[in-house]
Order: sequence, then C-alpha cells, then structure tokens
Amino acid sequence: MKLFVALSFALLAFAAADVSHLGYDYPAPHHEEVKSEPIAPQNTYIPPPPPPPPPAPQNTYIPPAPPAPPAPVHEAVHSQPIAPPPPPPPPAPQNTYIPPAPPAPPAPVHHPIAPPPPPPPPAPQNTYIPPAPPAPPAPVHEAVHSHPIAPPPPPPPPAPQNTYIPPAPPAPPAPVHEAVHSHPIAPPPPPPPPAPQNTYIPPAAAPAPVPSASLEADGYHYKTVRRVVYRHRF
Repeated sequence: MKLFVALSFALLAFAAADVSHLGYDYPAPHHEEVKSEPIAPQNTYIPPPPPPPPPAPQNTYIPPAPPAPPAPVHEAVHSQPIAPPPPPPPPAPQNTYIPPAPPAPPAPVHHPIAPPPPPPPPAPQNTYIPPAPPAPPAPVHEAVHSHPIAPPPPPPPPAPQNTYIPPAPPAPPAPVHEAVHSHPIAPPPPPPPPAPQNTYIPPAAAPAPVPSASLEADGYHYKTVRRVVYRHRF
C-alpha cells in the first residue's frame, strides 16, 4: 500500500514539474518529500516433505533343498528275446475303374428356311365425298291470288361414304421344318413315388344328447345343466 502511494506521488510530481521556461510567470510548485518505509520481505519458503520411511524387512527364509535320494540298484534280469510283431496285411484292392463317357449324340442338321414373303400393300380406301346438289330455284310469286306455296323439299341426304376397311390378308403358312432322324436318348427312369401313408385321424365320437326333462307321475322333472370340458388334443 505504501509503495502504491509513493508511485502515485511520483507520477503527480512528474506531471506538475517546473514549466517556467515556457514563459509563464508563476512560482514553481513546492514539493514535499515523502518518506516511505521499505517493505519487509516475507518468508515464503516451503520446506520439502519428509522422505518416506524405509520398508520394514520381510522374513524371506528359504528352506534348504532336501537331500537327493540314493541311486537305485539295478539287478541283472535274464529275459527272453521278443519276437517282432507280424507285418500288417496288405490293403484290399479297390475298384478304381472309371467307365468312359457315353458318345455325344449327332448334331442335328438344320436346313435353311426361306424368308417369308413381304406382306402385300394395303388396299386403297375410297375417301371421295360427292359435292352437295344444287339448291332448287326460288319460287316466282304472282300478283294474283294464289294457293299457298308448299315448303321446298328438304335437301337429299349426303351420299354414303365407303368406309369399309378390308381385313388383313391371312398370314403366310408357317415354314415346314424337315424332321431330322435322330435317336432320342432315353431319360433315366424316375424314382418310384413313395407309398401313401394313412394319416387320417378320425374325430372323437360326440356324446349322446341327454334329455333335459323327463315326465314322471308327479309332473316334469328338469335336470340341471352340467358343464362339460373337452380336452384339446395337440
């Protein structure tokens, strides 16, 4: 804090220095000397941590190895010579014969087929439309009393147009291919079908109906309805 105050006063003294050489007639300011005490150093030393204690000794006693057993004493044994085993029997012969492939069937002989004739051009259509008949002359009216004039006859209907479209010509006959005499190869006979199995399960017989009432000497006797539970067959 004292250092900050001293720096503040030093900056203020530098700003208000003697400026009499600039031509202004005013006395120079009087500066008072500020005495500041030095800041005592602080002890910021951090001692190192103490070393860890040495590990405690462990009992690592290893027992001595046991003494070696005495060497075995081998006695001489009179043994008979062992006959060698009989040789294995030779393997049985295997049939490795591969029959030759059957001869290929002869290639069919194809005869050239003549191309079909081009279709005939379509028949021309009559699209002529006759002109309309001329209009009848206008009637001449006389100045005398005349009978009423009949209306002119209606114009004749237009002549019918020929819109008939002839059917398409029949298609040319299919080309006849000559039969090639070749011996067909008989296919192998199909395997016999499996014998049919009877997997029909007949349904369970329905119980006989029970009458719900019976006529006795004293009247009708009604029977109670019993619940019948059928077990499902899975």
